[in-house]
Amino acid sequence: RSTLFPYTTLFRSILVSIMINTIIKEGTQKPAKVKVAIKTLGKLQAASAVSYLIGLINKPDLRIDSIRALGEIGNDEALKILLSELNTENDRDTRIAIINAIGRIGNKASVNRLFSLLKPDKNGKIDPDILKASLEALVNTADKGYQDRNLQETFKNYLTSADPQLRILAIKGLSNFNNPATSGKLFSLLKKENSENVRITLINALNKLNFSGTIPAFIGILRNNSTPDKERRAVINALGNNKRSEERRVGKECRSRWSPYH
Repeated sequence: RSTLFPYTTLFRSILVSIMINTIIKEGTQKPAKVKVAIKTLGKLQAASAVSYLIGLINKPDLRIDSIRALGEIGNDEALKILLSELNTENDRDTRIAIINAIGRIGNKASVNRLFSLLKPDKNGKIDPDILKASLEALVNTADKGYQDRNLQETFKNYLTSADPQLRILAIKGLSNFNNPATSGKLFSLLKKENSENVRITLINALNKLNFSGTIPAFIGILRNNSTPDKERRAVINALGNNKRSEERRVGKECRSRWSPYH
């Protein structure tokens, strides 16, 4: 796992010790300083801090920060704590924070728990906010490189959701699965999707996947006089930023011919 702090091993070790010492000395007396220490330990992915975060996770003013830090640390011990907290937490916002943290870890155990949150409860109900958070966490997991058939099929199941936000998440998730079947599925959706935001997500996903039909489809979108400016800009930017030289060339041409800013 990469870190946002490219420090030497010695400096990193010293910084972790300072942050842990801050937690021990300040406790709940200076929550602002403790919060900074918690966030820093998370960014440093300091596994040695997990046992100290356990002592803070039940303190209301430090709970969310501790949850987020555990998700960033992301080792087995941190995941075990987060899964346990999720099983007993009833507050919706806190549950969503835990779900987000679990999604950052991105291994089989975390994915399986997130799958379970997509299913209705014993009363046949599902909280839409929890559903969205769980699907978004699975997208984050896929973004990190975790892939399996169940994850791909789960995203496919939400492509036909009545909720455009869930369709957007499903498309983003599938954009990590670079295979002809996935690209073809998303391409077919572009032809019939009515939501502008969903269409823009499809455009970005197809561009990311380097689907063979991308250029003709995008040119067709640009030539259509009824294409909204926002969607037109998305196509132009996608082509212009594409890694393949031919699409970059077409993108530059599109900028000059169809951009509303030229």
